[in-house]
Amino acid sequence: MEGYWKMLDNMSDKDPKAYNQFIEKQMGDMNEHREQENMTDQVKRTINSDCYFSFSMRPIKVLD
Repeated sequence: MEGYWKMLDNMSDKDPKAYNQFIEKQMGDMNEHREQENMTDQVKRTINSDCYFSFSMRPIKVLD
């Protein structure tokens, strides 16, 4: 991890524009991943069922 932080520090000092692009790309990737996880969680929470049995009742005679 130390090497990674040193690389980021060097990049921010030498080429701030590339550093900002890198950070923005990482943030975009993180948001995409988070959205995919949320969609997966939402699918897991959704209950899908098919109607296997149904009936209707109709009165034979209407009572007054």
